[in-house]
Amino acid sequence: MSGGSVLPEDARNRFRNSAEMNALAAVSWLIARRVGFPVASDPARIRWSELGPEFPQALRAHGVVTLAVESPDFDRLPDGLSQRTRAMAADEMLRSMRRCAVQRKVMDTLAVHGVEALALKGLAFSAVAYGNWSSRGTAADLDLLVPHDQVGLAESTFGGLGIGPRGGIPLAPLSGALGRYALWLHYERAYGSDRYGHVDLHWRPLPGNASWNSYLSCSRSRRQVSLPGMDVWTLGPVETILVAWSHGESESWRRLKRLADLWVAWGQASDEQRSAAMSMTRFLRQSIELMPERWAGIGSERERRIRVVDSNIALWRMRAGSGSVASAALRAGLGKGLPAKRISDWLSR
Repeated sequence: MSGGSVLPEDARNRFRNSAEMNALAAVSWLIARRVGFPVASDPARIRWSELGPEFPQALRAHGVVTLAVESPDFDRLPDGLSQRTRAMAADEMLRSMRRCAVQRKVMDTLAVHGVEALALKGLAFSAVAYGNWSSRGTAADLDLLVPHDQVGLAESTFGGLGIGPRGGIPLAPLSGALGRYALWLHYERAYGSDRYGHVDLHWRPLPGNASWNSYLSCSRSRRQVSLPGMDVWTLGPVETILVAWSHGESESWRRLKRLADLWVAWGQASDEQRSAAMSMTRFLRQSIELMPERWAGIGSERERRIRVVDSNIALWRMRAGSGSVASAALRAGLGKGLPAKRISDWLSR
């Protein structure tokens, strides 16, 4: 056949899958070395010289571009691939700096209007967990936690900045009985604009009804971190573990970023803080115990089969893990059948 031999389709698939698995093995090793996770694998079995475009694809898919660059084994990469990865990390840093400018503007404006806010997740989490605000790359959303009685004021402040309900879909009003129902049933609202991107406003970090799951409780252990051009208050060590756990649950632990986040948050906590975190959610101990298995299973056929989890199941575990089972069941049923937005639509007809 002219132009050289052509591999059969099944052989091409095996070659592609082999290249993908080799790339995932390399990414997994680099991130484990960056965060000090004891993976049971041998880096000599990774074909470093054969890494190709599957490697940056895996980095993006798992959200660990900058963490890979910071790995002590980053120099194992071929020169061309290491240069490309550094360029990707530099692009992430530029986008993160723009997100910092957005965060500064939004949080400063809230403060001027008397709204207290803690920074959840994102750049603040990166600063406290990894010691570097840019290590986790660019945050997709700006997540803020405010007192439940200041949600309406925060929402009107957003309006002054041109930040409205995401997708332009009106939200249920926060006044009266309907407002109280919305605050009880839900735990966040999604906003956005072309200028500021996505902004998620939380009055509980997680969806459950536990006493620790509130702005008031979280503010007692808050800590301050420095971001470019500003200092922000964020969660204390125990709540940081819980939020890292909830992120992993929401994605069925299919990304290395979520495993790494929980591992570093767990590693920074004292024994007392770890015990406190485990007493707050029934699922945390299991997540810590299963971490080696989940880390080793990244990219495996078994992991690919089980990672497609119904979002309602993930939300149920987050609700039950941050409150009582009875409350989780009630909220799950009402959230599915009678969300506040549906009631608001009925009343407006």
